[in-house]
Formats: sequence, structure tokens, C-alpha cells
Amino acid sequence: NASTLVQDAIAAAQRATQVGPGNVANWSSLAVIYQRIMGVTAGADAFAITSFEKSIELEPANPELHLELGKVHLSRSDIANQQAQQTKDEAQKKSLGEVAVAALGKAEQSFNRAIELKRDYAPAHYQLALVFDRQGKIKEAITRMQALVSANPQDVGVGFQLALLYFRDSRKNDAVRLMESVVRLSPNFSNARWYLASMYEERGELDKAIAELEKVLEL
Repeated sequence: NASTLVQDAIAAAQRATQVGPGNVANWSSLAVIYQRIMGVTAGADAFAITSFEKSIELEPANPELHLELGKVHLSRSDIANQQAQQTKDEAQKKSLGEVAVAALGKAEQSFNRAIELKRDYAPAHYQLALVFDRQGKIKEAITRMQALVSANPQDVGVGFQLALLYFRDSRKNDAVRLMESVVRLSPNFSNARWYLASMYEERGELDKAIAELEKVLEL
């Protein structure tokens, strides 16, 4: 079953680190496995962080490793926030909130380090924008995303995120225009069509909203 396959993959990756402890690829491969089971396997986040940190010890100037470590911290923050929302225990809620904030700060540090190593590293700028968004710094997040969209206007993923940020920043017309552009570039992007329908609905353009949702149903 899936659980057995995961355990076998972990065991194989661990053996590789034991046989070749100085090989950065062995540690990063182990880290990626743990990264992919975060949220479903207790302790996976801590093991992913430890493994990526070991990779960085071996190859400190590799911006990709700092990026991936930051993504683990960001996921840890999101998971803690989700758990905080689900619990009714106030003490636990407070503790989880502290974990989320601390992890978000570490994610920001990792993404900034990746950018220091490679100034034009778009994935790190994108992830840093997500951190700013979660910190409530929407203006800063928008500035980052705008630079990314300007550099690569065909990137529908970034355009989608920027449209959502515009919408939450009450720049509704900008949000609609950009989301329409995303849908033109990627007609099968169901999420973009769904959010565009919501934007049309808020504006009272119900025929347009219905047309988008009908397309989502087709997809």
C-alpha cells in the first residue's frame, strides 16, 4: 500500500545518506520525501528541515536548497494555522499560533537568503510574496508579484495569485482584468474561472458568472 511505499522510500533514502553522507543529493532527496508527507505523517516537517539543513551545510551557496527549506517552513506555518483553527482548546490554539508565526519568520529568512545568492531567482521572490501575504503585508506582496508578472507575463500561476491579491486589496477592476487575462492564456484553468465567476457575481454580472461556472463544470 501507499504507506509501505513511503516507508520503503524513506528507508532507501536514509541508507543513501549513510553510504554517502557527504553527497548533497542524498540529503536533499531524503528531505523531499519528508516534505511531501508533511501534514499526514507526524514529525515529517522536522525531518525535512533537518535534512535540508544538512544539504545546505554541504552546499551553502545553492539557492534552490534555501528555497526548498523555506517552503517547508511555510508549509509548517500553514499546517499549524489550520490546526489552530480546528481546535477549541485555547491554550493549544495559542501554542499553534506561535508555531505558525515562528515558522513564517524562518521561511522569510530562507527565501531572502536564496535571493541574496541569486538576485533574479523568481521562485524565491514568488514564495516571499506568499509570506508577505500571510503576514498581512498585502502591498509588499503585490509589489513582488507585479515584478514577477512584468518579467514573465505568460506565467498564469503568478498572474492568478496577483489577481487574488488585487481583489483582497480592493483593486477589484485590476483583479478582474488580470484574471480575465489568465483565463485567456490558460482556458482550462478551472480555479481561475471559478474566482473570475465570483468576481463577476460581486459586480452583478451574473450572465458572465454563470458562463464561467458552466465552463468549470465542463472541465
